[in-house]
Amino acid sequence: MEPTVNGEPSWSPLQLLPRASLTLSGLLEIDVDDGEVELLCRKEVELRSNSTGPLPNPGMGGAWVDRNIDLIVSLTTHRLFFTNKDNKGSWFLHHSNIYNLSVSGGGITFKLPKLVLNTYALGELKLCFRSCNKWKDRDDCHKLLQKALDRKAWETQNKLQQKQLTSNKIAARKVGVDAILSKNALRHKEAAQLTDLAFDGDADDLLQEAAELVKIIQKYVSTLELSGENVNNHEQAQLTDMLSNMGMISALSKSDLLISNRSLNDFYNILARQLADFLLPKLKSAGGGISLTD
Repeated sequence: MEPTVNGEPSWSPLQLLPRASLTLSGLLEIDVDDGEVELLCRKEVELRSNSTGPLPNPGMGGAWVDRNIDLIVSLTTHRLFFTNKDNKGSWFLHHSNIYNLSVSGGGITFKLPKLVLNTYALGELKLCFRSCNKWKDRDDCHKLLQKALDRKAWETQNKLQQKQLTSNKIAARKVGVDAILSKNALRHKEAAQLTDLAFDGDADDLLQEAAELVKIIQKYVSTLELSGENVNNHEQAQLTDMLSNMGMISALSKSDLLISNRSLNDFYNILARQLADFLLPKLKSAGGGISLTD
């Protein structure tokens, strides 16, 4: 909800964040070209500023309100998205703006579970979780956000693009067969460096995760084949988590949305919007109509 004081518009932490782009159907526009992957979505989250005074006014007028309530938070490998419950707008905080992450709340004071974000631009921000699964929501978000901050996936794509640009510049100075040989040599060198980097210090973890992934996939496939109606979603949840960690966008499932305190209506709504995003550009290029067989 937009903050107000005595019915008058005011400004809050949300208004100080950049606006997020939406797809044609109104879903968050994930930067797939930069390798961005959605990891988690939770409802009933409050965004608070822990600043001692008001943050800079973006020119909105009115009074300062230090929080935004009843938000939907979506976590990706690159950003935290904040969406109003009535879907009137979305804003984001890039992970590169966060230099420290911690948890608070609970204990004998019975305070709400919180994530504390220390940011470069807006000081200390807090995410307060209020759903019926608030402790699990906080812990799930903390685990995935900390992993995203450690991995810094947004830097990986940039480094690859810079290397490609350098390779192209070097190869452009040569012509003919010499240019082809130079390009191939550079590609082999970059591939070797990338392999060394991937295994540097993490070989045991990587092999262990790969072995675990194979086991889970085998269990998952067997479960789906043997049990048509009463499928245990534990293996599916594990598989989804590991595929997300590998940088793959996981498929929608009803159970995932129900676990995150969302209804079946949300499932069908998101599914319909994703189908719309897939079909609309194709309809436009096809002149407004596509046959069912196509």
